[in-house]
Amino acid sequence: MRIKIEIPKDLRSKLLEKAKAGGSTADELIVRALETFLTTRSPKPRRVKLPIVRSKRPGTLDLDNEKIFEIIDFP
Repeated sequence: MRIKIEIPKDLRSKLLEKAKAGGSTADELIVRALETFLTTRSPKPRRVKLPIVRSKRPGTLDLDNEKIFEIIDFP
């Protein structure tokens, strides 16, 4: 399959240098780069661990922003 793309001049010269240094053609280098990009899994988003605030009276929750700022030391 043929695809025509416009590559900026400075990027094209880097591509040709890299291909020549690796003993391949620009086409081969582009195909390898695409294969790597398409087969590499992106990392899963990390879960954020929030601080646990112990209640003095379990089962009741009467918090507002002011109380939260008293309990948690924000920077």
